[in-house]
Amino acid sequence: SSQSDFIRTQHRLPSGMFNHCIQVVQLSGIESGDEYCNTINAEEDSFLYLVNPADEDTVHTDRPLLSWTHSEPFNLLSEGEFFRLVVVKLNDNQDAASGIVANKPVLLRNYLERHQVVYPYDAEKLEKGERYGWQVQKISKGTVINQTESWEFILPEDKLPEDHLYVELKTKPDGR
Repeated sequence: SSQSDFIRTQHRLPSGMFNHCIQVVQLSGIESGDEYCNTINAEEDSFLYLVNPADEDTVHTDRPLLSWTHSEPFNLLSEGEFFRLVVVKLNDNQDAASGIVANKPVLLRNYLERHQVVYPYDAEKLEKGERYGWQVQKISKGTVINQTESWEFILPEDKLPEDHLYVELKTKPDGR
């Protein structure tokens, strides 16, 4: 399997919970021996991070590139595991973490297979002058088992220059 290939090449367990069982069998006699089982938590080396746009960054496009990373290849996901990207519009005086929990997503993309997602055209359009929170979550059998920090980005309003300079053209040169 892909997980056994990972163990063979990396010499470590992929992230997750594992049951390790040993059964002691006597070589002589019919009686079976004891069985010892231990649960191994292999989460120490795992990570899940947002990359870009950085927290409280200003984005000058309504279709930003959202980048994230995690510790292991996508093919090591167990059955029922996947990554989800969540983007929400933030209310005034609301931080990204509470927005992710409480607000309706403007983008919810499941089964991510890449570390970069361009904000799609078929999603709700991002509005200028608004703040947005985003997060990537690892889902296993319908439950969030890991998640990134919640970051926010800002889509600024277009600002027109305050000084409107213009030139008055004359029809004949006047020497000035």
